[in-house]
Amino acid sequence: AAFPVQAQNTARITVDAAKKIGKVNPLIFGHNLEAADSKGIFGPASSSDVTRTGTGIWNPETQSPVAFVMQESKNIGVKMLRYPGGCLVHGFDWKKAVGSISSQPDFAFGLDEYLKVCRDLDAEPLITVSDYAATPQDAADLVEYLNAPADDKHPWAKKRAAWGHPQPYRVK
Repeated sequence: AAFPVQAQNTARITVDAAKKIGKVNPLIFGHNLEAADSKGIFGPASSSDVTRTGTGIWNPETQSPVAFVMQESKNIGVKMLRYPGGCLVHGFDWKKAVGSISSQPDFAFGLDEYLKVCRDLDAEPLITVSDYAATPQDAADLVEYLNAPADDKHPWAKKRAAWGHPQPYRVK
């Protein structure tokens, strides 16, 4: 059966960029910090560059954020940072990215360093959890590490305190 061809209508849309129609949620101005090993996801070999530098925002030698990158992030209004990435989270074990630098040499830019960057930028942390490598208990332990008081009921929070951050991070 043949279908008749209908005439095409035309339309014109005009955007007035100067007209405010409402508030913009500042959390849309975010960025992804890839900081997990890409081995097996984007290639056969490990890349310690991202796990040591957070894709350039962290200086592992000084154990501090890179001033220029931080300033530019502030200049463009970054208000949210995702860690340790999207696809890269598949093989990510957050428990290997916490603790002293000597205990986590492959993660000079680990979870605590990432949270320092977030606090210095006044950016909301967005932490992704692996659905391949992690268990529900690993996710619960992460919530405890981030938000629980450092007491005998919360061993991961006690570790956080022992590693230099006694107060909960209060990650949402």
